[in-house]
Amino acid sequence: MIEAMDRSTGSPKAIARCDDCGHSQYETCDYERRPNGSWEPNTGQILHRLTKRGWSNVKGTLRCMSCTLKHKAEKPMSENVTPLRQPTREQKRQIIELLGDVYDTTAERYKAAESDVTVSEAVGGGCMFGWVAEIREELFGPDGRNEELEALRADIAVWMETANALLNKAHTAVSTFSKESEKVADLQRRLEVLVKAAGPRGKGAA
Repeated sequence: MIEAMDRSTGSPKAIARCDDCGHSQYETCDYERRPNGSWEPNTGQILHRLTKRGWSNVKGTLRCMSCTLKHKAEKPMSENVTPLRQPTREQKRQIIELLGDVYDTTAERYKAAESDVTVSEAVGGGCMFGWVAEIREELFGPDGRNEELEALRADIAVWMETANALLNKAHTAVSTFSKESEKVADLQRRLEVLVKAAGPRGKGAA
C-alpha cells in the first residue's frame, strides 16, 4: 500500500509498504488535491518509480522486489496449457506397419526414398513425422537415412573425385603452358638480339 506523510516537512514524500512482508520505502512524490479537499500522494508517479526498482503492483497487491521474485518462483504453471498432441492407437499401429515395410533393420536405414516424413504423410490424419521418428528409434533403428540418399552421396563422392583429378590435370597443363611460354619468349629475345647483330642481312633472314 501507499501511505501519505506530513507534507509540511521538507520535500513531500509517501511511504510504499509491501503487502506481503511489510517492507517499507520512502518515496519523494507530488501530492494531488482530491474532490473532497484532501491531499493524496501521486500513486502513479510512485508506482512508476517502484517498478523501475523491481517492485510490482498486480491486481492492487504491492510487492517489494524480493517478494515479487518469490511470488514468480512459486507461481504454478497455467492450468490452461494445452498438452502436446499424441498419436492415436490406430496411428501408432499404422506407423509400425509401414515401418516394417519401408525400414531395413539390418542396414539401419530406410529403403528407396522413404523417410520419417513420407511415412507420416502415408498415415495421414495429421500424423507428425516426429511421432514416426520416436517409434522408429524405439522399435526399429536409428537415423532417417535411406537407400536413395546413400546412393546419391556415393555418386557425389565419385563426381568429386573425378572433378579433383581433372582440376589437378588442368593445373599441371597451365603450369606447363606457362613454362613453355617463358621458353618461347626467351627464344624470341635471343632471335631479336641476333637479328640486330647481323645487320640488314640478318633482318632479311628473320
